[in-house]
Amino acid sequence: MKILIFEDNKNIAEAMRIVLNENGHNVNLAFDTSSVLQKIKKIKPKLIILDFYLSKTNGGQLSKKIKEQRDFQSTPIVMISASTEPQTAAIKCHIDDFLLKPFEIKDLLSIVNKYDQKN
Repeated sequence: MKILIFEDNKNIAEAMRIVLNENGHNVNLAFDTSSVLQKIKKIKPKLIILDFYLSKTNGGQLSKKIKEQRDFQSTPIVMISASTEPQTAAIKCHIDDFLLKPFEIKDLLSIVNKYDQKN
């Protein structure tokens, strides 16, 4: 499955990419949120993994922007965060799932596989 990860911590993003690629997924990383919609349109991911706390914006605002695009309204977005506060906000931001950092690899794979089966 084609996945796009927006995570400003490059070490976390790279670790997730390695794990997901090793499990048969095609993972792209993104760090620049200013061109998020162009990146999504180019890659056409089947799943977006989005950190809540990003350097220039928050994942909630970004997810709203993504879901406002007709072509991506049905693209699942998984929010990741080290804080549980965004979990409540995520519901208002059209997030499909939430993963609390630090997370176990099995939990990441479980969520990704859940959406992989829907495609």
